[in-house]
Amino acid sequence: MRAAPDASHLCVYLGKLMTELPIYLAIAVLVVVIVRERDWQPAIAIAIALACTRLVESIIKLYAYHPRPFAAGFGPALVEHAANNSMPSSHATFIWTIAASMALYRRWKTAGVLAAFGAIVAWARVYTGLHWPMDMAGSAVVSTLCALVGMLAQRSIRRRRSI
Repeated sequence: MRAAPDASHLCVYLGKLMTELPIYLAIAVLVVVIVRERDWQPAIAIAIALACTRLVESIIKLYAYHPRPFAAGFGPALVEHAANNSMPSSHATFIWTIAASMALYRRWKTAGVLAAFGAIVAWARVYTGLHWPMDMAGSAVVSTLCALVGMLAQRSIRRRRSI
């Protein structure tokens, strides 16, 4: 899954580009969908879910250090990065949290596009030697659970405001 030492310059360039570009595309898609539909409930849930992911990531990093592949001696990273904890991937978690939140609000097309962006980021971050495949599995679990927390919290807030 990681780039081979003889990988073409084009593949390496695309891998580097895809470590971050889909994040910006995901944000643009989210803004367009939320503004077009004028429904702020998913946006509130996403904000809560993303705060949840940051909290969970911080707890994992405190208690379960896991070195990145390049820090563990599995070849150099193709992208400049600190040798900090690899689990979970903040980049993949960010996009997949938004995708899972949109799925919970039954925005299936948007969720599918965002999930695909997340898969591209996950592949690229493994390909460039920044993450292990298990980091991406951890990201998917954290994203799903925090999206559910975000939706439940948003619904609780909405119910309290209507009482």
